[in-house]
Amino acid sequence: MRARIVLASAVMVGFLVPLLAEEGMWLPNRVPRAQIKAQYGFDVTDDWLAHVQQAAVRFNNGGSAAFVSANGLIATNHHVGRDCIGVLSTPTRNLLQNGFLARTAKDELACPGLEINVLVSIEDVTARIAQAVTPEMTPAAANSARLAAIAAVEKASTEATRLRSDVVTLYQGGEYHLYRYKKYTDVRLVFAPEESVAFFGGDTDNFEFPRYNLDISFFRAYQDGRPVHTEHFLQFDAGGVKEGDLVFLAGHPGSTQRMNSVAHLLLERDVHLPDMLNVLRRRELVIGAYARRSPEHARHADDQLKQFENSRKAMAGYLRALQDPILLAAKRRDEDALRANAPGGPAGPVDPWQMIERAVERDRAMSPERRLLANGQAFHSELFRMARTLARYTDEVGKPNGERLREFRDSNLESLRHELLADVPVHPGLDVVTLADSLSYWMERMPQDPLLLSVLDGNSPHARAMQLVSTTRLADPARRRALLEGATTREADTDPMIAVARLVDARARQLRHEYESGVQEPLRQAYAAIARRRFERDGAAVYPDATFTLRLAYGTVKGNTAADPAPWTTRLGGIFERADMQGQVGAFALPESWRRVASQLDKATPFNFVSTTDMIGGNSGSPVIDRSGHWVGIAFDGNVHMLGWNYAYANPEARAINVHAAAVAEALRVVYTARELLDELGVTSVSSRASGGGR
Repeated sequence: MRARIVLASAVMVGFLVPLLAEEGMWLPNRVPRAQIKAQYGFDVTDDWLAHVQQAAVRFNNGGSAAFVSANGLIATNHHVGRDCIGVLSTPTRNLLQNGFLARTAKDELACPGLEINVLVSIEDVTARIAQAVTPEMTPAAANSARLAAIAAVEKASTEATRLRSDVVTLYQGGEYHLYRYKKYTDVRLVFAPEESVAFFGGDTDNFEFPRYNLDISFFRAYQDGRPVHTEHFLQFDAGGVKEGDLVFLAGHPGSTQRMNSVAHLLLERDVHLPDMLNVLRRRELVIGAYARRSPEHARHADDQLKQFENSRKAMAGYLRALQDPILLAAKRRDEDALRANAPGGPAGPVDPWQMIERAVERDRAMSPERRLLANGQAFHSELFRMARTLARYTDEVGKPNGERLREFRDSNLESLRHELLADVPVHPGLDVVTLADSLSYWMERMPQDPLLLSVLDGNSPHARAMQLVSTTRLADPARRRALLEGATTREADTDPMIAVARLVDARARQLRHEYESGVQEPLRQAYAAIARRRFERDGAAVYPDATFTLRLAYGTVKGNTAADPAPWTTRLGGIFERADMQGQVGAFALPESWRRVASQLDKATPFNFVSTTDMIGGNSGSPVIDRSGHWVGIAFDGNVHMLGWNYAYANPEARAINVHAAAVAEALRVVYTARELLDELGVTSVSSRASGGGR
């Protein structure tokens, strides 16, 4: 998702009781049906939920989507699909700049390395995971036992069902659910508009409203060389929505921290977010400078540059939220109330908040080095990422399944191999720039680190990056396959990038182990105890933080009328007005395809609209669904106030931003003359149900 706390403190915290009317990223098996019925008079039936669940799609690169035809057609955002769109672009066929439309099936383009998932079932396996851990275990032993139990559950499920099987930690350790997915790895691009209209306004308008973005793309899932046939798809409704409509969002929000303790949030505010912002800012500057060298450099760098611009703006919004004393005061009051009502007195038999404070202090102490080595801040390089995976693969696959790093367990190996062996271009010049900068950052943070000096081998960061990128052979997918499928450790070590990966791996693994056993495991145990107290107090009104798994949110189509007034929708005509006002330059320059047909478009057609549906990053591409289960729009962003939803669903000015179905249909009809695509979507005419304001 390219998605100021101003409320009185009484409603700042999203999980205070009672819940705010439209709050919640609800598990598909725990949707608050009675609450929705009472608020809107709408019955969420089993059939309706099952249909939505099986129509929803997860893009494993970090976004959401939905089937919109029986023949495997998928609608997602342009920016969710841009990884594939960029990979398929060449100097002579720039799909990001010029867009793409496959008029026949043979014209559709396969996306290398892309995997999508459709949720088939959910099973509560909390008891099976919990029984693996006993009270007398040390944190390290408990962590190992828990991970082994999770690996066993996933492996058994994968072997029995042949479905992707992931054990998902909910309530930060309060529950464990087994999610089984149908997996598709043959995904092909069908349609993408020009990026200049998909991301119109660029970084300037990101996280703002009014907006004018056609942030849509279409893909198709294939199996055994044929389009997937699905009974469960969302009927495209070109009428879209009108102000006041009840709408649902079915997507895969990435992560939130609404249940974090105050001590944990202060760690985010004081350590993690400032560090991430510093890294993002420098990467944005370095990659931006690289992009300005030539149009071809810009094409190579565009995807990373936009990711870092978006992340920098989002992290800055998160930091602003945590710097608001009203939010933290409300969190403290809720925490104090929960502690006071605990069984056994204010602290209870064991005080989980003290456990969190101790874990947080350990995290604070080890954070700089852990982020550099275990998280890879010191090695911002596609080639190094491949090298680390290959080096670890050799070591991990020889271990018992339950003892491996999670990404190398049997249940994950097929997906890992699919991504690693994908024939995607690596741009050496860009990799040199990013690797050199990250090595330089390591030197700034830990200038006397002996491991750093060993990696540099007597060179400057830039010279060492040049050496490694120019001599490694990992850009060749055939070489990666050869190493993966039979190279010995000695043969693998002859590649200089793999040699560096092995050089730092012992320390990186140690830091990861110390973090998982000394920080994550105590946090997991503490938050599990807190979750039990919340269940006792709030019952079914407690939903878990986001985990990049399917969630259902609901809300209304509603503009802002208070501190930050804005209409509920913009209109197609507004994009021409904003482009002219900005001089038709840079991110505000409309593509020729739009300028050519300006007079033929219905300028009153709703374009982007806002809703109160709960969301966060990862929801990008989520279908907006009406009561009938129809596709009426697609989420792509939130306004600046929405960023505070990472910690609390509270601000009445916060909104999700969506593309209206009528705008999609009108653009396909007039701008792109995509008759075949419109026919498949079942669009016979484009009609607007909209009324009221808009620009």
